[in-house]
Amino acid sequence: MVAKLPQRHGPIPLILGATGHRHLRAEDETSLKDVVRKVLVKYSECYPSTDIVLLSSLAEGADRLVAREALNLGMALVVPMPLDQQTYEKDFAGPASIEEFRELLARAKEVFVVPSPPGVTERETRDHAYAACSAYIARHCVELIALWDGVSSPMHGTAGAVSFQLEGIPAPYVPEHKALDAALTGPVLHVAVSRRSLAGEQQPFAVRTLYPRTSMHARGMLGFAEIRHEIDRFNRDALTHPQNLAFPVLLQAEALAANFQRRSTLLLITVFTLISVAALGFNIYQYDRLHPVWLLLAYLGVSACAFGVGLSTKRARWQNRYQDYRALAEGLRVAHYWQLAGIDEPVADRFAQTQGAEIDWLPVALRAVAEPFCKPASGAHKDSTLANLRTVLNEWVIGQYEYFTAFAGRRDHLRQRIAARIAVIGISLSFVITIGMRFIPIGQYPESTTQAILFVAAICALSAALVSGYSEKRGWTEHVKRYDFMAVIFRRAREGIIPLLSADNPEERSLHRARMILRSLGEEAIRESAAWLSLHRTRPFDVPKA
Repeated sequence: MVAKLPQRHGPIPLILGATGHRHLRAEDETSLKDVVRKVLVKYSECYPSTDIVLLSSLAEGADRLVAREALNLGMALVVPMPLDQQTYEKDFAGPASIEEFRELLARAKEVFVVPSPPGVTERETRDHAYAACSAYIARHCVELIALWDGVSSPMHGTAGAVSFQLEGIPAPYVPEHKALDAALTGPVLHVAVSRRSLAGEQQPFAVRTLYPRTSMHARGMLGFAEIRHEIDRFNRDALTHPQNLAFPVLLQAEALAANFQRRSTLLLITVFTLISVAALGFNIYQYDRLHPVWLLLAYLGVSACAFGVGLSTKRARWQNRYQDYRALAEGLRVAHYWQLAGIDEPVADRFAQTQGAEIDWLPVALRAVAEPFCKPASGAHKDSTLANLRTVLNEWVIGQYEYFTAFAGRRDHLRQRIAARIAVIGISLSFVITIGMRFIPIGQYPESTTQAILFVAAICALSAALVSGYSEKRGWTEHVKRYDFMAVIFRRAREGIIPLLSADNPEERSLHRARMILRSLGEEAIRESAAWLSLHRTRPFDVPKA
């Protein structure tokens, strides 16, 4: 019996998919188990803070081999089936195969039937059901493990699943407008197996990673690895605050974002304080007639400390983690209220579309958390739908409007105005003092007085530069614009939804219009959050020059 790996507790899982041939050579089974076990153990060792979930339809052969090894290692198994169980079992070889299937099914965390795509004929239903199941696995997994001989086969076969993962999922398995979405592609971990022969010069049991053609460059390959490492980093950060693990992922993301925001702010204050001290010491050294060497050495030492603090915290990526976790929280918030309002729209896709072809971990994390494997049946009673919509109105629309106006907006508006005024005053005083020296008969004053006046002018200019730089690093101007924009769209949503839900028994048409407003509101929130994230990612923290 293989020892199980330690239990994971991170809130965001890494989802792997399994596909492969039904008919594997019996003499290869032991070798294949060893290869698959090593692959899965490597995942657990590389991402120790993360639960590994395997998606497998438990077809005969490769699907069950991978599933059994994952279960033996303590990983979770989720089984999306192409057909209902009774019909699906008719495709198995015999009673022993059915018994094996049921034994694995009993150990699964979740079991459900993947809906067939609309518009297919009864004759096509079976093939399309298998293809839809492969498409579902490809859509939700971060990497697909394929026990495959490399030979092309029909769309519902192993080659079809590999094609979905590498080339994208075609219609009708996703809507036409998503068929070219690069966010629905990912790498394939290809384990070469033999049925009759292997394609090309492949060696049996050789393992290689295949990447989508759009990402066949160094950044693309590293990008897929970064997805997994960033998810594990978030889980590791969450585990450092075990008291928060009982809360939903949204609250955990908000708490972590606030934590790293405080750290980033402390970093900025520390660095700017050190730079201010260094610059002050240098100016004293410059205007002091004795030019004491210790002041110059102190300037160099404090400057080095500032760069050391900045470099160490930059490597820890506090600012990036704050921004990423804030964006994750925003996506999870939209997903939560969309689900509550009965809006069936994947937030992960919306977030990915705003980023184009960029490889990013946030859509993957959103899909893993915000898209349940087995969606609950729709068709809630009108009264519960109305109650849910009113909850969304009060908690999300009105709550966020008040946040962006009464708290965050006023706070950063005040900070921006104060910083701008201090900068203007500092520059103006420096300018006035410097120009005024031209009209003062300086010969009648001691040289020390002149030096002191020039020193004050330099300090005024320095203070203005540091305040302006600190304001820019904190992004107060961008935050003010963001809060103003968000306040406007939430105010418009509030004004549009309140009349629709104010009646005791509103018409179904009014409820539908309210959902459409909430859908548009969520799309705007996701788009603005992604734009804000991209802006700050292109402006990483740098230590200001003293």
